Amino acid sequence: MGVKKIRGIVLKEMVVGESNKRLVVFAKEEGKCVLFAKGAKNTKSKLMAGSQPFCYCDFYVFEGRGFLSITQVDILERFYGLQTDIKVLAYGIYLMELVDKITMEGMENDDLLELFLRVLSRMAKGQINPRLGARIFELKLLENYGWKPELDQCAVCGGKLLDALFFHKGHGGMVCNAHKIGSCEISLGAKQAMEYVFSKQANEIFSFSLSTEVLGELGQITKEYLREYTNTTFRSLDFAEGI
Repeated sequence: MGVKKIRGIVLKEMVVGESNKRLVVFAKEEGKCVLFAKGAKNTKSKLMAGSQPFCYCDFYVFEGRGFLSITQVDILERFYGLQTDIKVLAYGIYLMELVDKITMEGMENDDLLELFLRVLSRMAKGQINPRLGARIFELKLLENYGWKPELDQCAVCGGKLLDALFFHKGHGGMVCNAHKIGSCEISLGAKQAMEYVFSKQANEIFSFSLSTEVLGELGQITKEYLREYTNTTFRSLDFAEGI
């Protein structure tokens, strides 16, 4: 038993009883964890401000009897800019849902956390198209989890790719003409965009733009690919894409 500091971002809040909250937090060195904030729903509570989605905080928690109870919160970033544009907010909510559903409790993933914070920050400051931010995050998440698609050769036979490019979600990447049944044809621009994202680190990945057409292609690819590998659909993505 004792007090320790957990630095992380709130993904989800749930009211427990009349005034308490159960928070799902994506944290440095901890991965996804659950924290309890006693009385945080009360307007006079010192925990209220830092117990809301998108709040990146230092949480001081008391360990005892199998749960972590928050005693103090120091807010580091609230990403206010996400709330000034409904489209930006919608994509931010989608990324939160994606992280919550994909990450496992108690498994550290600081690289993904760093990328998540960078994407949210740039979206909040209007420094990146939120659709592009979502595509970058989706692709790097696939890479992070070992689901990076094969782009250099046929994912089935290792054969050479021809001028017509085909992507097969079930086979895990590009396929040649002999294995194109069930695939979708994609443009060279979409393939090059994926290659660029996979070749860059988190701190140097945002200095490019894509046409609406290529963004659409990438969106369809990542949506189907994530569904194939996670068996999960994301309602918040459908909402964001529909705005």
